[in-house]
Amino acid sequence: MTKKEKTRLKELIRKGKIKDAFKELEVLVDEDYKDELLVHQSNYNRLQTKIRQKRIRHDDAEIDNNEIIHNILEIIKLCHTSDDILENQYEGSKIAEGKRLTNIPARNPKTLVGREQFLKDLHDNLNTHQQVVLVNAMGGVGKTSVAEAYTHQYQDYYQKMVWIEATEEGDLKSAFISNTELMKSLNIQVEKATMDELFNEMCMRLNNIAEQPKLIVLDNVTDNILQYKRQLPSQPNWHVLLTSRSKLTDFELMPLEFLGEEDALKLFEQYYGEKIDKEKVLQLISLFDRHTLTIEILAKA
Repeated sequence: MTKKEKTRLKELIRKGKIKDAFKELEVLVDEDYKDELLVHQSNYNRLQTKIRQKRIRHDDAEIDNNEIIHNILEIIKLCHTSDDILENQYEGSKIAEGKRLTNIPARNPKTLVGREQFLKDLHDNLNTHQQVVLVNAMGGVGKTSVAEAYTHQYQDYYQKMVWIEATEEGDLKSAFISNTELMKSLNIQVEKATMDELFNEMCMRLNNIAEQPKLIVLDNVTDNILQYKRQLPSQPNWHVLLTSRSKLTDFELMPLEFLGEEDALKLFEQYYGEKIDKEKVLQLISLFDRHTLTIEILAKA
């Protein structure tokens, strides 16, 4: 992808022509990112359907739309020349196959701004206090990014790792069963089995894995998780990390706050890539309460 093509795609996104940007990206995107692009395109189409049918609140629609825009911009960046790529793709980005039972999203912990102490406290809660921890915040503050960074920063500590992303409808059982990589890792045959049977078998086999410690991340869960609480892997056999927009009081809550001024400026500068007028940038990002995802979008635009 040339710089001219990259500029044009960003201009389409800036003008809100997301469908046009997807069409051009289908042609321009590197082969490595085509599957990821299709996922974001599908999420965008579902969001538009919800908006048309008035099945989503305006604020939630705006947050979801911003997340999709962020993901598109990230693909554009990764498809460009290597000197334009942030440090996200680094030598340790892939966790060893024998350790991970599912795909684990790539994330360099060093690129996560302002969350160093949070990651240490998170590890302490999971390890020392053996809590099922719920990282809670509104959309776009960085819950998933924190979970991704944690898995990579502490990957040497764990013997086995699992990452499950809840479905759009929030049904955790469906998210487990649709994860073909986990099915394969657990040697589960799907023929002539009901959803309940498959889910129960997956949970049982996970609980029976002897190696310790192990980590399971359940990303973007809803209160739907409560009905499966007894079946899911749990402490002390598994360290369980949840992320959610909901405050689920059955678990140990770790609220993820907005970035402070210094960290917000550092994040903007990291994505902007040039010298900035800190006073002007601070005025701009303060209009959006130093919201993490919004800062990234503003810096990349």
